[in-house]
Amino acid sequence: NREDALVIDDPAHRGVQDVTALPARAGDDHDFYPLIDVLCGRRGPLAGLIIGMRVNRHQAKKFGHGSSLPPMGSPFSRDQLSPEMRERYGLDKRRSTTVVIAIVAIVAFLGVMAYVGAMLLRGDVQFLLLRWTVVADDRADATFEVRRDGADAVVCVLRAQDSKRIDVGYAEIDIPPGEGYTLVNYSLRTVAPAFTVEVLTCARTDELRAPGPQFPPGIAIPEQPWTSP
Repeated sequence: NREDALVIDDPAHRGVQDVTALPARAGDDHDFYPLIDVLCGRRGPLAGLIIGMRVNRHQAKKFGHGSSLPPMGSPFSRDQLSPEMRERYGLDKRRSTTVVIAIVAIVAFLGVMAYVGAMLLRGDVQFLLLRWTVVADDRADATFEVRRDGADAVVCVLRAQDSKRIDVGYAEIDIPPGEGYTLVNYSLRTVAPAFTVEVLTCARTDELRAPGPQFPPGIAIPEQPWTSP
């Protein structure tokens, strides 16, 4: 109605051809009918001049312009708008998804840091092969050291291979809890003369990760350790 229409001061009004009834909420209207009075009225020097008109993202339904334009962000800050306008522009919506993702990321990060800290406090198992010797065609002696938390039971994997990198001896050596430093002397039984001997790994019993024995088909894994006949 005209009570909500745009008001123009008298000095300016004298030069304006017509004042159309543009309601304060005409931006929500889907038709151009509020402009008919301006575009089709009496013709004068300023005929057709529209003052202070603003449209929102809606297109007129009857002119076939297709889908609406994409939503535009509000140029105002939240505290500059009334509660109704804040709700209209989506400034009161809680970004719950972002908050949930942030909380999950923080919890995961703290969990990883706690695990790493526990592993560092626990300490790694360290091992070093000091020497090895082929004593006979069916025997190779090895000496290696192990450093660990003395309260942890440890398993070490010792392997001997021939010149073609085929296994000729393989043993898993149990080291019970004891001192933090352990020197191990082991006699490994082989099915053929060893060309190389190595300690594959030493780890706690629940963390052992090592390749299994790889003997040729039909060759039985020799019993360990080597003992005199």
